[in-house]
Amino acid sequence: MPPRPRFEKLEEEKKRSILEIAAEEFAQSGFSGASFNRIIERAGISKGAAYYYFDDKSDLFDTVISMGIDQFDWFLRDTDKVEEAEEFWTVTEEHFHRGIGLLREHAWMGKFLKVLIAVVQGDDDSKMARAAREMAHWKTSNFLKQGQAKGAVRTDLPDELLSQCLFSISITVDQWFLERGAELSDEDVTYWASLLTDMMRRLLEPHKGGQ
Repeated sequence: MPPRPRFEKLEEEKKRSILEIAAEEFAQSGFSGASFNRIIERAGISKGAAYYYFDDKSDLFDTVISMGIDQFDWFLRDTDKVEEAEEFWTVTEEHFHRGIGLLREHAWMGKFLKVLIAVVQGDDDSKMARAAREMAHWKTSNFLKQGQAKGAVRTDLPDELLSQCLFSISITVDQWFLERGAELSDEDVTYWASLLTDMMRRLLEPHKGGQ
């Protein structure tokens, strides 16, 4: 569900502060162990204000996920607009560069990604958790479909198998960079974006002898 208009009207700095504190709490304690009151206290807002912006802890958690996805939704942007296979991979490399850069520059992004990975990999059967997992798998599947439509992605393997392989690799890559993103230089970001694109191409590109 989208964030309340009341929360959206807050100054950007205040919104980021609340969401970063909430993401950190959820990342460290999980949803069940996270304390709504502790988040409120750390964010420096009153309980009345907190309930003005959010219904409860679940609503805040949904907002963290929703707002984070909006900020981190770079993986599928523009890939549906490319005309040919090589351009598809060029855009993919640009996306890797953007994503790694976000992890390096914004602590909020890293904290959000930890929350999202925990939700996606966890066994929580709540409506929100199921929706998050479905969203993550949907994005992976659509990236593959867009690549296949441009001749950039192989079609000789079952879509479900290819999607699961890419999804698992993506989670592993995200976790690896979460531990190292802040240490990377501009040159490192460019290097790793190129290397990750090459790795993905080796997995996904059609064989020269045919698909």
